[in-house]
Amino acid sequence: MASRCAEGCTPASINLLYALFSDVIFVLFLKVQRYKNQYNYKHKNKKEW
Repeated sequence: MASRCAEGCTPASINLLYALFSDVIFVLFLKVQRYKNQYNYKHKNKKEW
């Protein structure tokens, strides 16, 4: 029973962990992109002034 669950449940748990991990990475990536855009925008405004 345990070995069958290990074979049957492991891919599902790995897929779930991968989905959660990819979601976290995606959110962090969006935050970094937004921060970079804000920084570049402020930097450009400073250069223009």
